[in-house]
Amino acid sequence: MPLLRQEPGKLIERTWTTRGPDGRKVKHAALGYDLTVNGKRERKFSSAWLTEQDVMTALARRRREVAGGIAAAPDWTLADMAREYLAQQAARGRRGRTFEARLFRTRLLPRLGVTTLVRHVTAPMLARYEHERAGEVGRWTVRHELGLMGRALRMAHRLGVIDRLPEIPRPPKGAHRTRFLSEEEITRLLAACRQSRNPLLAPIVTLALTTGARYSELLTLTWEQLDLEADFGLSPVMRLTVTKSGRPRTVPLMADAVAALVALQPDLTKRTGPVFRLEGSSIRKAFDKALERAGIAKGTDATTRVSFHTLRHTAASWLTIRGATLRSVQEILGHATPAQTARYSHLGVAHIRADLDRLTGLVSSGTTGNGGATAQPMAQLAGRTT
Repeated sequence: MPLLRQEPGKLIERTWTTRGPDGRKVKHAALGYDLTVNGKRERKFSSAWLTEQDVMTALARRRREVAGGIAAAPDWTLADMAREYLAQQAARGRRGRTFEARLFRTRLLPRLGVTTLVRHVTAPMLARYEHERAGEVGRWTVRHELGLMGRALRMAHRLGVIDRLPEIPRPPKGAHRTRFLSEEEITRLLAACRQSRNPLLAPIVTLALTTGARYSELLTLTWEQLDLEADFGLSPVMRLTVTKSGRPRTVPLMADAVAALVALQPDLTKRTGPVFRLEGSSIRKAFDKALERAGIAKGTDATTRVSFHTLRHTAASWLTIRGATLRSVQEILGHATPAQTARYSHLGVAHIRADLDRLTGLVSSGTTGNGGATAQPMAQLAGRTT
């Protein structure tokens, strides 16, 4: 049974100032919602709404009232819950909504049942889901799926759809992806991509390897976001606007990437719209075939698995190996926090060797004639500091 709702509504905030007893201005703020009901705008604020969640709960209650009581809370199906959850995320302007919608549509709802009532979801049902998926995908994928289910169920609990929350399993975190391509594998892969019948494969793989951009970022890339004709000492750049972190970033383009893009569309007047027009072809399938031609095994776990996302890890890994700072890698890849980039820190040993060479002779300067070392230099240092 669909949840009847004409307008999703949105969160709003109202601010005003008053004069305090001492004559100073005092700023006040109140949270509310903005909803269109039967073509008329309805805006409501309340001092009782202290958090965004208070407003979202009131907004959901108002939408049910507008629906005339149809699809009352106890009758919600999992599809109803998914729609309501995604509507709330949209009202808050949360990022990742497209990813979550895909998880609902392709993973959770087909497995758990589109028409299953939310109040019929049990801990054993979720445990079976975890067990089945663990045999098909990695731990991180299962955690993402059950994490989304947990957030949606907690929303349903707050809205009174269910009286209590079922226990939601949380699989242990698996190992981070550590596989990246060697220089020799990169050469073989690019040669295999150029042999593909898909003309988009070689350019998109080249761009992924030289910028570390995500697959989704490249698929949404338009020619208008590229500046290939930079001059006056400026580098050609790629401006990514649709990113996972929600923050746009600009990445300089190397000569190999520029050459691949120019070859993809030599006519300057036709460089409009999407750069990689799929037109029914699948880049992922072509990529898998290129891996086979290159003799690169896809692998089965985090340490051996190779996918298109491996190209991003390859770019980050070789940047670090060749001396780039973790700060630069973070900016290039668009990581939201330094912790995400820290996984590559163990690779960046080459560029610190020169600094470590400064310690040469520190412990050998007091070497005795028979080859034994003394602690004389360090003892002298210790003596000066005590």
